Amino acid sequence: VSQSRYSVEVRALIKAITRQITVIRLDPQAIGNALYGLQNMSDSAEIRALITAITHQIPRVELNAQHIGNALYGLQNTSDSAEVKALITEITRQIPKVELSAQHIGNALYGLQKMSDSVEVKALIKAVTAQISKVTLDPQAIGNALYGLQNMSDSVEVRALIKAIADQIPEVKLDPQAIRKLGDGTGFPVDGIGNPKTMLQYTCPDLGKQAIELWSRDLAGNSSFCTGSVYVLDNFFIVTGK
Repeated sequence: VSQSRYSVEVRALIKAITRQITVIRLDPQAIGNALYGLQNMSDSAEIRALITAITHQIPRVELNAQHIGNALYGLQNTSDSAEVKALITEITRQIPKVELSAQHIGNALYGLQKMSDSVEVKALIKAVTAQISKVTLDPQAIGNALYGLQNMSDSVEVRALIKAIADQIPEVKLDPQAIRKLGDGTGFPVDGIGNPKTMLQYTCPDLGKQAIELWSRDLAGNSSFCTGSVYVLDNFFIVTGK
């Protein structure tokens, strides 16, 4: 379902699956996979009914770290509905029973990106935060975790999570940073001999605001970037004449 368009046929399929879930018992793997498959699905009555049916099954099983990471990752396009909050509550109750890896933590928090910090989400964040000190977060996990917080407010729980993540960032070894003009290539920017590209050249036609990409890369080859702007000025009025 994760790659399907949300068509009439997909809606019918979701309804049929939901009916089946109410009469069978799902194992933990099936629960994790089912929720993981929702990652590209928008919020709808059918999705909410499916989530409710799955939620009712969770107290009967013991989810492991992989199931929890997959389940929460699949919620990335869902909203703060009552059904999703109920699901989050059931998953949160199981987190203290497992040991989440860096990947599981990143995936779990990434799935929160369209949610606000409701009481249920705050409880989940608190449970995940308690696990961070037990692992070493890699750059991918850090990026995913922080990306998932984009709709959160400045709450005590979110602050504690950010601090726990920030405490690990100095342990991530990074290559020198690199820079390039926005959209001027793909992948980590390097020069003709493979060194990080650290300089840009602008000329007279480039006066004004210019968009750029700022890149970092760790020693394992993982890289990521953010965008920013530079301003090309004519301080000596050579171009403008005044």
